[in-house]
Amino acid sequence: MKGILARKETHLMREEESVFLGMKRSPRKEDEPDPVIIREKQVADAKQVQIGNQAKYKEALKALTNEIMDVEGYDVMDMKL
Repeated sequence: MKGILARKETHLMREEESVFLGMKRSPRKEDEPDPVIIREKQVADAKQVQIGNQAKYKEALKALTNEIMDVEGYDVMDMKL
């Protein structure tokens, strides 16, 4: 009976050491969130921020173009041709 218990204990110690050394992943606990779901949420949030920033950029570009048009007038139009 000692041999069986010793082998089980050795097996558990080997598993713990493998996790410690990074050779195996640690078992996921029930209360830990799924990393895939977390990453999908991060990507979705980043996409929303990107869409908002793009809209702000387009508005600023339009405002700047109108301001340049008001200040420079048709001189800029002549230079483009």
